[in-house]
Amino acid sequence: MKKFIIVLFLGLVSCNSSNTVDIFQKDFKENRWSKNDLKRLTFSIEETANYDIDLHLGHIYEYQFDVIPLQVTLFKDEQILFQETIDVKVKENGKDLGECVGDICDLYAVLKQDYNLDKGLYSLQIENKFDREYLPNVLGIGVRIKK
Repeated sequence: MKKFIIVLFLGLVSCNSSNTVDIFQKDFKENRWSKNDLKRLTFSIEETANYDIDLHLGHIYEYQFDVIPLQVTLFKDEQILFQETIDVKVKENGKDLGECVGDICDLYAVLKQDYNLDKGLYSLQIENKFDREYLPNVLGIGVRIKK
């Protein structure tokens, strides 16, 4: 019976091994993301391979804007690998696109698919390009990287 439990546990752990990186930063005072507040997420890739890179945005349910403009820059050894301005679609036809529980929503937006990353240390910089002083009702920002 003890062996069965150990094998079951190892099987469950290995099912989650496709999530290589999952970072979520939630240090937004009063749920506001100031225009000049750059977020930088640092992570390590242990194996050279192709990865899917998703941006994770946490926000309050029934977000007042349909789209959030962001500039995303991926660095390795302080060299820019890619830099893009993207519009993260939060709502479509008035409906939240994220997974919402109560008044908290998690939205995953694809940054890159099947993107080659070498083993090493990386950082992802995310800049709010919203046209006002701050972006309201933001709970957190992060990155999820999977093989």
